[in-house]
Amino acid sequence: MPEKASRGARREAAILKAATELFLKHGYDGTSLDMVIETAGGSRRTIYERFGNKKGLFSATVEATQARLLTQFSALDWAKASPEEALNRVGTAFLSALTAPDAVALFRVVIAEAPRFPELGEAMFEKGPERAYRMVADYLRTKTDAGVLRIEDANLAARQLVELLKGDLYLRAMLVPGWQPGRREIERHVRSAVSMFLHGVCGNA
Repeated sequence: MPEKASRGARREAAILKAATELFLKHGYDGTSLDMVIETAGGSRRTIYERFGNKKGLFSATVEATQARLLTQFSALDWAKASPEEALNRVGTAFLSALTAPDAVALFRVVIAEAPRFPELGEAMFEKGPERAYRMVADYLRTKTDAGVLRIEDANLAARQLVELLKGDLYLRAMLVPGWQPGRREIERHVRSAVSMFLHGVCGNA
């Protein structure tokens, strides 16, 4: 990568990092471009060239944060284990990432701004929950085709499973400031959700 391009990439990454921290801490209205520049360096011209405006910068920070959270989910190798083992492993990683402080803060900010920026809420749903649904549906469909599971509608089952995995732990993390479930609590919740899905809902032994 040419030195100029490398410097540009580093500057963009620094701006995104600073903006993410500021938006999650102060919200959209409480964060100004001057605050971002003071933290990351650069100039308004750099922000306008790279992101368009404050709204574009906000959208970029949401997308970058969500992509980082989903990477923890998608990078797991869940093809070589039994469905119960795979779903427990993936479910634990998913719920841990979803209830992490930065993820909770991100969702709170987007929910607060969704009426003003409906396209941002739509984009976040498409690039976050919808991607998770599709990944789980692909897995369930593969196991059904192999005769391991018996599922008529993999897309519907995936949505139900993901929401079952989230359960009350996610809702509590969203509504109770400062609260975050512990690792054991997450693992216990996920084991119960996966068992209910595989044995109680699908009827697989």
